[in-house]
Amino acid sequence: MADYLVGQGLPAQRILREDRSTSTEENMRFSRAVLEAHGIGPDAPLVMVTSDFHLLRAVRIARKAGFGAVSGVASPTPLYVRYNAWLREYFAYISGWALREF
Repeated sequence: MADYLVGQGLPAQRILREDRSTSTEENMRFSRAVLEAHGIGPDAPLVMVTSDFHLLRAVRIARKAGFGAVSGVASPTPLYVRYNAWLREYFAYISGWALREF
């Protein structure tokens, strides 16, 4: 995403990177620390961009991580992986709900 944004003209020094996460939950936790280190609190407006199939669960995970003003923007999933992705996310959502991940 950073490469895309730089390619679209955004100065690289304006991009804050979180590069340690292996899951959405970790990404939200680690991103919160990165943002806070730059003076951006958890109540600042946050726009999360993720796959259309993952958006609902990702926003809920972000809210549990303490982001109070999060909204989401969906990126379309290519047709050749769409059905598999939606099926996987269906079970991930149920599992996340059952395990109280959000």
